[in-house]
Amino acid sequence: MNGHLASFWKTSLAVVTFVAAASIVSAQASLPLVEHFNYPTGNLSGNTINGGTWQPTGANLSNPVQVTAVSLSYAGLPASQGNKVNLLNGSNYEDPGIDIQGANSGSVYASFILNVVNPGSVATGDYFFAFLSAGTGSNDYRTRVSVQPSSESGKFKLGLRHGSSDTIKQSGDLDVGTPVLVVVAYNFNPGSGDDTSSMWINPTLGQASPPTADFSATAAQDLTTLGRVLLRQGSSSTSIVLDLDELRVSTAWTDVTPSNAGINDWSLY
Repeated sequence: MNGHLASFWKTSLAVVTFVAAASIVSAQASLPLVEHFNYPTGNLSGNTINGGTWQPTGANLSNPVQVTAVSLSYAGLPASQGNKVNLLNGSNYEDPGIDIQGANSGSVYASFILNVVNPGSVATGDYFFAFLSAGTGSNDYRTRVSVQPSSESGKFKLGLRHGSSDTIKQSGDLDVGTPVLVVVAYNFNPGSGDDTSSMWINPTLGQASPPTADFSATAAQDLTTLGRVLLRQGSSSTSIVLDLDELRVSTAWTDVTPSNAGINDWSLY
């Protein structure tokens, strides 16, 4: 191979490598992610934010999660924008996720406003949110947040489970139809099988660091790299109906619990 041809192929290979790398990066939402669901009403999948795209997780493509009109609000947070998403449990429902910049150390936090319309009638409830590895075929769900009915009418409980086989940690009773701010974290630890998940419900906003969690869950099920956020609609047997809005994801506590005394529009920066 002469020098000119060799140079051509090296240059071509470099361009292909660069394009492939750029494609991988562009498929991931950069952090901090602030998702107002500021999209037209209709299917959530296909919408793009911060370089990432909401896509079905797994094989189910029917019954997509819907963006619905009117956003949720929570006192103290920056003003809500756009719309919200509605999660309905049922058969063969699509579970959309969005890939984010991967993390394999420290903590990854997520917060969202949650309005439970119907906690269902199944005592064990079902989960609707999780972290997992990147990719639409991933199924290593961690930091599973669940809703279950209370024994008292008009009340529900939130649950947290680190992995599929762990005991669910439960909150106290919360009011159906009253939005709550939920914050969860996946915490990487240095050993094997020692990562944890944590939850805060209605924490004080605008604090420099996280307070003690309301409860934490541990298990021998670590993620190598956390790279995806999942919204799940769950089993048809539970009949759970939820609204979710103002999703924030970051490696910094301050990004997911901002006070309205701070910057309201991150898109300016």
